[in-house]
Amino acid sequence: MTATEPTSEELAEAAAELVRLWHTRAEINPDRHLDRYHDARLHTVSGLAAHAYRTGEVADRLIREGLWLESAPLIRTSYECAITAQWTALVPDGAEAILNEDYRSRRTMAATLKRSQFWAASGLRVPDPSDEGHASYSNAQARNFEQMCDDLEPGGSEAYTYYRTLCWFSHPTNYVIDRYTEKEMPPLKLRRTPRGDDETSHTLQYFGVSALVVAAAALNHLDADSAHGAAIAQVAARVAVAAEMRLTSKALARVNATP
Repeated sequence: MTATEPTSEELAEAAAELVRLWHTRAEINPDRHLDRYHDARLHTVSGLAAHAYRTGEVADRLIREGLWLESAPLIRTSYECAITAQWTALVPDGAEAILNEDYRSRRTMAATLKRSQFWAASGLRVPDPSDEGHASYSNAQARNFEQMCDDLEPGGSEAYTYYRTLCWFSHPTNYVIDRYTEKEMPPLKLRRTPRGDDETSHTLQYFGVSALVVAAAALNHLDADSAHGAAIAQVAARVAVAAEMRLTSKALARVNATP
C-alpha cells in the first residue's frame, strides 16, 4: 500500500463498484489479434477471474459482518486466482502451462491415492491420468507462484509477499493461535472468537479489493473493445491499486522464444 492508504469506507465502495461492474459483463469481443490468441486462453482467464470474484464477494460480506479473520482464506484464493488470470492473459503459452500443471497435479494425486488404505479398501479404481502435455516455455511459472509473480510488473516480490501474508492469516499459524488467546492471564480463558485487529482487517480488505481489480483487468486485457478499461482504472486509482500489469523483460524474452 502507499503512504496515503484508502480508508475502509473507500475500499468498501470500491469493492461494491467493481462487483456491480463485473456482473454487467456477460459477453466479450475477444481480441484475436493478440499474440497466439486462442479461445482456451479466454476461457482460462474468464474462469479464474470469475472465481476470484465469486470468492471475493463472499469475503467482502464477511469483512462487513466483522468476520475479517474468517475471510482470509477466501481472499487468498481470490488473490491467487486473480494473479493467475492476469498472468495467463499476458503470457501467450500460459493457458497451456496451466493445463500442464493440472495434469502434473492429477498424476501426483493418483500416486497419493494408491498409498491410501481407505481408497484401496473402498474398491474404487484409482484414476490414471494419461493426458499429454502441451508445448510451453512457462511450465515452471505455472507450477511455482513466486515465479509467476516474478513474470509481472508491477508484481514480483511485492505481489508474492501479499500472497505469503495471506497464507499466514489463513494457515494454522501462531498469528491465528494468538487471535484466540487472551492477553491477560491468569485466569485462563478459552476464547471462541478471535480478538479484534483493525489493522489486519483493513489489510485484508485492501488485498480483497486488489484481487478484484487484477481479475477484472485480466479479462479486460483480452477484450478488443476494452469495455471496462476506463472504469477499472478509475476505481483502481482511488484505492492505490495498479490497474494494469505487464510482463517483465525477462518474461518477454522467454515467451518470445516460444515457437
